[in-house]
Amino acid sequence: MHSENLRWETLGALKNSPKGKLKYSPDWLEKGEVKHRNELHPRPRLNTCSLTSCVRDTSPGLSEEGSFPVSPRQISSPVSIRAEEDEQKVTSSLLNVSSPPAMSVLSPRATQMAGCILMCEHKHKARAKAELSLRLEQQERLVATVSSCESEQLKRFEELMELKQRQEYQSMRDMMEKETQESLGRQEKMREEHRHRMKILNLRLREAEQQRLREAELERQRQVEGRERHRAINAIQEEVLQLNQLLQPRPSTQTDSALDHTPYITRGNQLCSQVSEVVPASADGQYPSVEDLNVAERALQEMRSLVRNLQDEVTQAVERKRKEQEEEEEEKKRHEELKAQQEEQQKNAARSAKEKARKQGLQTGADDSTLKWYNALQDSAARCAQAFDELSTAKDTQTKKLKMELQKAATTPVSQIANISGETPASSRIALKLFYFIFSLKNFNKCPSALVFNGKARQVYLYSTFRTQW
Repeated sequence: MHSENLRWETLGALKNSPKGKLKYSPDWLEKGEVKHRNELHPRPRLNTCSLTSCVRDTSPGLSEEGSFPVSPRQISSPVSIRAEEDEQKVTSSLLNVSSPPAMSVLSPRATQMAGCILMCEHKHKARAKAELSLRLEQQERLVATVSSCESEQLKRFEELMELKQRQEYQSMRDMMEKETQESLGRQEKMREEHRHRMKILNLRLREAEQQRLREAELERQRQVEGRERHRAINAIQEEVLQLNQLLQPRPSTQTDSALDHTPYITRGNQLCSQVSEVVPASADGQYPSVEDLNVAERALQEMRSLVRNLQDEVTQAVERKRKEQEEEEEEKKRHEELKAQQEEQQKNAARSAKEKARKQGLQTGADDSTLKWYNALQDSAARCAQAFDELSTAKDTQTKKLKMELQKAATTPVSQIANISGETPASSRIALKLFYFIFSLKNFNKCPSALVFNGKARQVYLYSTFRTQW
């Protein structure tokens, strides 16, 4: 056992040494790479029995490690051994050198060493085979992936080629039909000439020919009508697709969350599918029937009604939105007017407070608020005068009659109008003008220009009444 361990240690040292990098092969003797050694030390003659006995004579270390396979290259046949012996005899006779007795090449020690080397080689081969199998599996997976991608591309290419082939077949069929029609026309002309030349034919053949012509005419008429229906179905399909695009939500209507396009889009897609189911049936060489055309027309009418309903809903939504905006604007205006009236009431309260203060004591100058009120009153008077222009240019008889009565009342002497002695004509004139203004506002509330000064007129009327009584 100790000697066996030493042998394995020796083999490990040889493997790690630079000389151990050289690979041993038992085929060197067969290849003739050690021919010079054979010339110096010729191999003794061996027979098959001695060879098998040497191979079986293994050391205890090899029996413990296990048997190893012996390749056909390691055990040569008796014929090859005899041929080598003949060559050795020839070389020994040529050299004429007396060789000393040589030791046996296949001794137990050498056989054991060769077996250890072969075991190492088998281990390396097994490891290499495992790595090779792993690499082959990776390559196979890569090849499978690439083949799947290439097969998909091949399918797309085949589909494209089939489409081109169908288009070419369609164009060729149209050309053949055209040539067939032309040939039929030429045949018809030739047939007419033949009829003129063959007047001696009997009536039965003529009737058969006429019957055949009638059938051909009916077939041609059927084909013409079929083509017309085919064109009509294609036009209907195109219009249906265009109308289906109108059902899609536009950027202007996407902001309106109340309008839902989903049912319209779903129904539009169903109608497009219904029309497209009719088209392939007519594309297989058969012409569409009248029922197919009616189905396509009904689908078109329904699609048009869908588009019309959608447009009506969009219009209603826009109208609702516009009304909401107008209501918001009116609400804002009313809020502003209410705010202005409140401010005006506050100003009037401030003025009344100042008037009470002025009654209690003398005032040499006007306040800033009084001047502002005076300027505002002048502006109101200017706007009132502008409103009076509309009254003066009115064409209604009732309005003209009211205008004459007011003018008559304005030109009446002051002594007939004044009820308080000592009242000045100016105050009476102001009262008449204010009465004329307020009466016109009460009778012409529908006038937009008069509605604007309604609040101002009340203020002027209150001020004039207070001044007249005071």
